Amino acid sequence: LPAGYSLADLNDQTVTVTAVKAGNVKFVVQAQRSIGGTVELHDPVTGRMQPLAGAYVSVGSASMQSDSAGRYLFRHLAAGPYTVTAMYNGKAWSRAVQLSATPDIESGVDITVTQLLEPKASTATPAPAPVAPPVLKNQRFMRENHHRDSKSRSSLRERDRDHERAANSGFSQ
Repeated sequence: LPAGYSLADLNDQTVTVTAVKAGNVKFVVQAQRSIGGTVELHDPVTGRMQPLAGAYVSVGSASMQSDSAGRYLFRHLAAGPYTVTAMYNGKAWSRAVQLSATPDIESGVDITVTQLLEPKASTATPAPAPVAPPVLKNQRFMRENHHRDSKSRSSLRERDRDHERAANSGFSQ
């Protein structure tokens, strides 16, 4: 048999041969197609890769968990496009694979799962927000009424001057 074909999946057959009739046997051998690889976890703290055991890996409708070395293998697949998906902590990582019509063993379909760093809780006390100096009610009233008060003062001065002129001239108002 050519490479990529196996006799392991063949069923036993019984052939009867007689002096009158020759025996005839027909074997159908399917091309082997498989997808396999490893699921690895990238540790951002150390920068190292380590096998991820127990990750859920799916190809089409088939699924399995990666073994203790992070390996997975799907066999007896039909030719065509596939998406290999690894699930870890509720997140998915995928790779696309195309299996040809001839024997096709895709053995290096590795998936790297990235582990996100959790933000560290800060032990520092946040700086207080800047606070404007308090404005006393009287200060605000004085600022708001300053313009009006200056007009009132000038009119009082004019009235006092008018009274003074009248007193000096001998007239009273």
